[in-house]
Amino acid sequence: MVFTVIYDIFPQIEVTNFDGITIKEPQVTVGDTELNNELKAIQERNAAIIDKKDDDVVEKDNIVTVDYKELDDTGATKPDSERQDFVFTVGSGGNLYKIDDDVLGMKKGETKEITKTYSKDDENKELAGTTKKLSVTVKQIKIRNLPDLDDDLAQDVNEKYKTLEDLKKDISRNLELAKSRKLSELKSQSLLSQLVEKNPFDLPKSMVQAENDSRWNMIAQQFKTTPEQLDKMIAASGQAKEDMIKQWAGDTEKALKSRIIVDALLRANNISVTPEEIEEEYSKIANDSGITVEEVKEHYKDPRAKEYLIDDAKENKLYEQLYKKVKVQKGDKVSFEELFKLGQEN
Repeated sequence: MVFTVIYDIFPQIEVTNFDGITIKEPQVTVGDTELNNELKAIQERNAAIIDKKDDDVVEKDNIVTVDYKELDDTGATKPDSERQDFVFTVGSGGNLYKIDDDVLGMKKGETKEITKTYSKDDENKELAGTTKKLSVTVKQIKIRNLPDLDDDLAQDVNEKYKTLEDLKKDISRNLELAKSRKLSELKSQSLLSQLVEKNPFDLPKSMVQAENDSRWNMIAQQFKTTPEQLDKMIAASGQAKEDMIKQWAGDTEKALKSRIIVDALLRANNISVTPEEIEEEYSKIANDSGITVEEVKEHYKDPRAKEYLIDDAKENKLYEQLYKKVKVQKGDKVSFEELFKLGQEN
């Protein structure tokens, strides 16, 4: 018996082209604005929600509960347009018809007819270029009673804080740490993206398919359903499966090629880490997280978790070497908020 077997092999590559690679590192300053935003968020999380008096009117930032319905030209209720007990914060834009400004000044129990015309370029395609007549009834008006920014609030957040100043210092440290991590992520993304472009190679179709299957299973878990049921949902919606995978999990081929390039460079540069370097990683994690080294070691006592830590340490060591082969320069100044919107397309 004679037969032929055709099978895919793992790509064997040599990463040699570093010509012209430039990495622009965004310039970000963490200051009072970012600190105050975090403190405000803490106040809101610890706020008490209380009812306003019956004669009080709706104001910006109030939490209102409304009933609403859409009316036709005769004043009759349009089918399937009624909504009961809808809750939103005035000024947040968290409602379909964007009636934030229209409910200002209304009292509890008051009903108001509202006519709104939406621009042709409105982000909601169903509303764009239309005029809607609505009936809105305010049922409840609540306010957030924010706690004072003082030592008591700091102690309520965590018993490790004795004063408000302790809380502020920890927030500032965490903001700087988040900034540093995001900048490292953006630098590595930029480097790998350019290396993929300058060192082209093909991927076996079976590898891409296996990765897409894995990602599809992951998306199904996020939707709390099965991959088969998700297939049916996507087919019914008319959306392409490949588009959804890219939207939720990024570019499969680019991610695979980046991973293969990193592995190839780790081998080519004989990157390894010593037990002493892992001990340093434990200390760094403990310092960044505000916990003890013993607690960190307890977390990584699982062999698989420790292997992930070792892999990360190897990659960080590799990147330090690679950045010396390319040009790293200052990029544009961006705000802390803008920083975390960068690289999302990757």
